[in-house]
Amino acid sequence: MSSDRQGLIVLLIDTETSGLIDNHTLPLDKQPEVIEYYHVLMDLVTGEVFDECDLLIKPVTPISDEITRITHITNAMLEGAPRFVAGADRIARAIEAAPAVIAHNLSFDKEMIDIEFERLGRALRWPRLICSVEQTIHLTGYRLSLMALHQHLFNEPFPEAHRARNDVQALARCCAELARTGA
Repeated sequence: MSSDRQGLIVLLIDTETSGLIDNHTLPLDKQPEVIEYYHVLMDLVTGEVFDECDLLIKPVTPISDEITRITHITNAMLEGAPRFVAGADRIARAIEAAPAVIAHNLSFDKEMIDIEFERLGRALRWPRLICSVEQTIHLTGYRLSLMALHQHLFNEPFPEAHRARNDVQALARCCAELARTGA
């Protein structure tokens, strides 16, 4: 990622889900669900934030203890949350209007969001896509988790990984540093 000092506006996204995608050819009711979504539209050079969206989303099927262990999201936290459809228009507007979307392991987040829109009978028009996993392999010669990337760049972990807002904030910090250094 590189930038001139005039600005680099991107939409950074993350999802937390009720599980991993086993095979997209399975019926939609067998696919995992998005349980948390966060995005921020920002200028990586100046740090200016233009839009944020932070949603807990109630799945049709309760989440497992394993997902709670990983994300620290509980079924009780999701009890009063809206379904995905309630935030779908806002998510679609942000993604489709963005000059580029960045996520760590973008293929997973994109596919999860596409599955949720497929459930609604809709499809998104995605802009330029940038996966920070793929774009940072050159730093070490192998794929880095977001925590490992943050540790590599700043020599420190970030708090509460596997919550969408925290992961995006850490990703934004990493992307800004990569843009600043031209790495």
